[in-house]
Amino acid sequence: MRKALVLTTTAALAFGLAACSNGQNGSEPASLDKACLVTNQAGPKDKGLNEASVNGLEAVRTDKKAPKTQVYETKNASEYQEKLQKAVSDKCSVIVAVGAQMAESVAKVAKEHEDARFALVDAKPIVDGKAVELDNVRPILFDTAQGTFVAGYLAAGTTTTGIVGTYVGRRTELTEAAASGLAEGIDHYNNAKGTSVALEGWDADGKSVFAVGDFANKDKAGQLTKALLDKKAGVIVPIAGVASEGTLSKIGNNQDLGLIWVGADGAKVFKDQKDHFVTSILKRVDRGVQAVVEGASSSSDSNAWIGTLENGGIQLASYGSYDSKLTPQLKDEVEELVSQLKSGQVKVQSSLAQED
Repeated sequence: MRKALVLTTTAALAFGLAACSNGQNGSEPASLDKACLVTNQAGPKDKGLNEASVNGLEAVRTDKKAPKTQVYETKNASEYQEKLQKAVSDKCSVIVAVGAQMAESVAKVAKEHEDARFALVDAKPIVDGKAVELDNVRPILFDTAQGTFVAGYLAAGTTTTGIVGTYVGRRTELTEAAASGLAEGIDHYNNAKGTSVALEGWDADGKSVFAVGDFANKDKAGQLTKALLDKKAGVIVPIAGVASEGTLSKIGNNQDLGLIWVGADGAKVFKDQKDHFVTSILKRVDRGVQAVVEGASSSSDSNAWIGTLENGGIQLASYGSYDSKLTPQLKDEVEELVSQLKSGQVKVQSSLAQED
């Protein structure tokens, strides 16, 4: 497997998508006449990946890097291939598809149209159930494990029950890396403090994993949340995209429960429940989409663009209403941990930035 490139945001602008000619990699990049995006079924106002991706495309238009931009909205999964094919027929220079839900459809359409160029947000293309590399599909990925490592440390220092809970959407290489990063962060805290904070909902051997099965089923996510609460989780870290919203319906009057969101800033998106959010691990999807789309006109490159703490693709949101509940020492330790991760002094074993 090729080693994925970890790029600074500025450097990423100098790179683009693979342009294939007769199935060969490395042909000259085409002009960026029309940049397009196909949403998954959650739609462009999902408060998550789709909305952030659309914002990235809008930034491309605002910067006047592409004369035309277009968003194709899908209502259900059966429309994915149809909308992707439509974008190809409409002669889009770059077609951005959003989310792991579209990984198989992108792979199929990309293989049928080797001269078309695609980007896939937060996933790798899937063929026969396995992640693959295609010369005309550039993944836009996020080293969420770095962020969840910090979340694990913070959650371990915050929980009042000695237990942290988590669940994933669909089990993929990326969600498993994120959950493993969370576990590593809790272990890091335990080793530093001599404590024994436990993680429910995930274990390294995969025998006790809480998984929704997809990234949309909020009811199932709610059921998993209840199970975690029954296990006395004091902080819950959902890693399930839009499905994570199912957790919010199960909070009730539990004023001691803390949440750490992954993706958007939960406290800003869900203002009615902002007091529960310890922080959020932000995926700057808008930056990734903008970088890859704008870079498509200057270079041909199908290596993954990876957002990290160092390049700003992964960020820690403010503590907001939870700030007063955190000790100054814990906040200082988290700040130092972020610096150590950026510098490489502390490494996350499940990080996408690790060499293959």
